[in-house]
Amino acid sequence: MPAIIYIFFRRKASLFLYISLFIVLLTHFMRADLVRKGIDINLFTLTRLDQLVFGSLIAFLELKGLLRRQFIWIYLAISIAGLIAVGWLELRGGAFAKEVFKHTGFGLMYGGIIMYVSVLPHTASLSRILQSSPLQYLGKISIGIYVWHNL
Repeated sequence: MPAIIYIFFRRKASLFLYISLFIVLLTHFMRADLVRKGIDINLFTLTRLDQLVFGSLIAFLELKGLLRRQFIWIYLAISIAGLIAVGWLELRGGAFAKEVFKHTGFGLMYGGIIMYVSVLPHTASLSRILQSSPLQYLGKISIGIYVWHNL
């Protein structure tokens, strides 16, 4: 996804959005196919591309200067929608639907939280906590922890 952002940063945002939507849809079809075949989707990076797309969209919005405090309620609504989707899938969704769609719900939930936090004033309590040295260090090593956690 970083390569796609790099390629499309100076070009049309609409093309980037179309490619992102295509990848999200492709991810759902891939997860559905793997679940039908009885293959565990939780350790396969390509079945998490929708979440990576959401992160890329957030980065794209940030680079374009489009994440603004005036949209803070939209970011909260996105997060709440993701939370409701995950909750509904857990309580009412079947096993198949849960496996295919829960990661998208989590991606929306966390994406909304990230956008919300990114527009908070630097003086806000949550911003100060996130700027603490231990959390900054954890942020720097988190991708390494993610990549190696199964080993």
